[in-house]
Amino acid sequence: MRRGIVAFLVAGTVAIASASWWSFSLVKKEIETSVAGSLQTTLEITQQALKSWIEENTHTVNATANSPQVIHLAEQLLKTPRTPQHLLASSSQERVRNLLRPVLASHELRGFFLIAPDNISLASTRDSNTGTVNLLAKQPRLLQELWNGKSIVSRPQQSDVPLEDASGVLTPKYPTMFTGAPVKNARNQVIALLTMRIDPKLDFTKVLQRGRIGASGETYAFNKDGVLISNSRFDEQLKKAEILGPTENSILNVRLLVPTKISLQKSSTGKAERSKLPTRMAASALTGKSGISLQSYLDYRGVNVVGAWAWDPEMGMGLATEQDADEAFRALRSTGYILAIFTSFILSGFFAIVLFSESQRKKLVKEIEGRKASEKSLQKLSIAVDQSPASVVITDLEGSIEYVNPMFSKVTEYSSSEAIGNNPRILQSGKIPPETYEDMWAQLTAGRPWSGELINKKKGGEEYTEFATIAPIVNEYGVTTNYVAVTEDITERKATEEALRRSQKMDAIGELTGGLAHDFNNLLGIIVGNLDLVTRKLEPGSRQQEQLESAQNAALRGAEITRRLLNFSRQSPQAHSPIDVNGILGGVEKLVSKSLTSAFSIELSLSDDLWMTEIDPGDLEDAIINLSLNARDAMQSGGRVIIETRNTILDKSTAGLKTEIEPGDFVEIAVSDTGSGMSKEVSDKVFEPFFSTKEKGKGTGLGLSMVHGFVQRINGHISVYSEEGIGTTFRIYLPRAQAGSERSKQKVEDTRSAPVGTETILIVDDEKELATIADSILSDLGYTTRCANSGDEALEILENNDGIDLVFSDVVMPGFMGGFDLAEATSIRYPGIKVLLTSGFTGKMKISEASKKWEEKLLVKPYRDIELALRVRQTLDEKG
Repeated sequence: MRRGIVAFLVAGTVAIASASWWSFSLVKKEIETSVAGSLQTTLEITQQALKSWIEENTHTVNATANSPQVIHLAEQLLKTPRTPQHLLASSSQERVRNLLRPVLASHELRGFFLIAPDNISLASTRDSNTGTVNLLAKQPRLLQELWNGKSIVSRPQQSDVPLEDASGVLTPKYPTMFTGAPVKNARNQVIALLTMRIDPKLDFTKVLQRGRIGASGETYAFNKDGVLISNSRFDEQLKKAEILGPTENSILNVRLLVPTKISLQKSSTGKAERSKLPTRMAASALTGKSGISLQSYLDYRGVNVVGAWAWDPEMGMGLATEQDADEAFRALRSTGYILAIFTSFILSGFFAIVLFSESQRKKLVKEIEGRKASEKSLQKLSIAVDQSPASVVITDLEGSIEYVNPMFSKVTEYSSSEAIGNNPRILQSGKIPPETYEDMWAQLTAGRPWSGELINKKKGGEEYTEFATIAPIVNEYGVTTNYVAVTEDITERKATEEALRRSQKMDAIGELTGGLAHDFNNLLGIIVGNLDLVTRKLEPGSRQQEQLESAQNAALRGAEITRRLLNFSRQSPQAHSPIDVNGILGGVEKLVSKSLTSAFSIELSLSDDLWMTEIDPGDLEDAIINLSLNARDAMQSGGRVIIETRNTILDKSTAGLKTEIEPGDFVEIAVSDTGSGMSKEVSDKVFEPFFSTKEKGKGTGLGLSMVHGFVQRINGHISVYSEEGIGTTFRIYLPRAQAGSERSKQKVEDTRSAPVGTETILIVDDEKELATIADSILSDLGYTTRCANSGDEALEILENNDGIDLVFSDVVMPGFMGGFDLAEATSIRYPGIKVLLTSGFTGKMKISEASKKWEEKLLVKPYRDIELALRVRQTLDEKG
């Protein structure tokens, strides 16, 4: 027997230890894979963000250099004598400064040079630089690329003249970057160069610093000499380590070397420390290689890190993402400690159980035999009540418990041995008045049963409600010998009834709040839209404009209050990291596709240059899945779900938005279906809590309310456009991830000018408010306008009026003639009249084959006044 126990102990110990080591190996592999994936993803996202930033700056300078005004002013300045006096006295000097000043401000650029072929600065932000040899003459390779017709963004470098820092103080050797483009005349000849100075600390460094993992992560850039060309997050740490001087910053001042106690740049003798070993990352990247290391190595601070790196020949710089090794593998160490403790605990318990089991085996046998003997004596009674769904208690005449069934123990948590011999008073919670118990005993002692609800307390202190029926037990002589109580736990039933009452209350509140908010928002939307139109007609800064702005602000505050009524239970937004919406939608498509049969299809139309947005990916996935499955449910006989993305700019003048939204750049997601659609009454209520059009039991009515709450929490916007028998489109607007709120607001303004015209336009829209707004926009641009509220009315106007040049019509309108029918009829009867259609649906809905040619040029609601002006002018100018 002893040998068998020893063998069993040895085998068990080996098995437990092997299982623990195998588990730890799996966890280690998963954590290492996760760390590697995070490093690689962060590096790739940051690399792409830098390229996008470079493209944005080259686009800005190229567009500015190619503008007719800049070309004309450059030609005028080239004709001016190349002296500071003549160039500064030229009217073209101030004109080019005035022209470029808003461009510099909107893109946070520090200055500009307009350079002649002889490297003389024809124009500059500063008078002292005008008419002198340009500072970039010391960088002939940079200028040569520009003269060869290439637009560029240079790497950070130290300026050879003092420049203003972020606080306006002139600082020597201040880091700077340049973006430049050639200025070409009408014969496509390069006649001058336009360069703009970038402060790398404002944009370049911030793009890199957003790419971090955890509290210790950092992404930075370096040049071919292994010198940091972006600010380190750890300047203070570098100063404490004496790697930087007290007034220095890390950009262009730190080499990627393994540090000692002395500076990385200079040895104790004052000579550059070229012989020191570079970091493992730098040694690899400076040879043009990319890599990743999960084996910790010393970085330029002398801290053990893990990281990923890559040399980008296109940008001419290297990028590295690093994280302190202690933080990266903290979870692995914690897992190891926990697993070791757990294994020790299991082994101890295993030993204790095996050793104790043998000594207790005989005692256990005796106990089982005793229980069997006791069970035989109670067998008759147990058969009757053991499986009862109600609790059964039998007491003597004094109230002492003599028997309880298993359900009693399950409900009260008192075992039979604990209950027997005690009085039912052990269950009293103190919530029942004494008069109730007095009445109970009065009924029982009189030989009558008593029924009622009691609030009792379980052994653990938890209260519960039960319905009890207590009756006397009498013998064959009519003498009461015992009392029996049969009770039923009704706690859940009471809770369900209470939840139902609360649900009905919330439904009533939601119905009332939603109705009020909807009506107010409709009125306020019309007020705000008309105030916008009137404001544009007034002189800027006039007394009337100030009064209208006050009225508009009051209306917008009213809209904010109504939105709060609908959103009173929402939580505050939380900070998130920038994400790629297209990537999330790709994953959601695979998930949703699995729930669709062959009768359904899901289609993605994603913008290639989509902006990043700072949201919780899980919230977005839930929202898109919710909208997609709702779309599926709306298409009983099959159909198409279309998901689109694009970049868009929203402001207070955006037509069709009847709710206030903070102006800015947004990522728009449209989810459309070809289902049964909704009436206006239904679509107005879809975001209300507990509102549902589905059958009872097939929906809670909270799905779209939760989507609405998510969008509200991140300061976005969601709208719905639906027509019965055609389909539904939900549009979600997610705020673009920005480096700073001020920059975001500056970029909202559309620099394109609205083209004007003198033609006559027929506006057709069943929503009179939208027709009125379009009428005001086009009238202000010089067009003559007529309005109709249906297709039939529009045809009547066309038949009785000559000289109409364009029909601008909504697609879906009441009556027999919709927008597509009106377009076809107009093109057949009046081939000289152009047609432009607008709709809340996407142009990819393909409502019918006959309407396909009109859908390709569809103006999607909501549209801005500048978009309407451009599309109207484009349509009128089309040939044929």
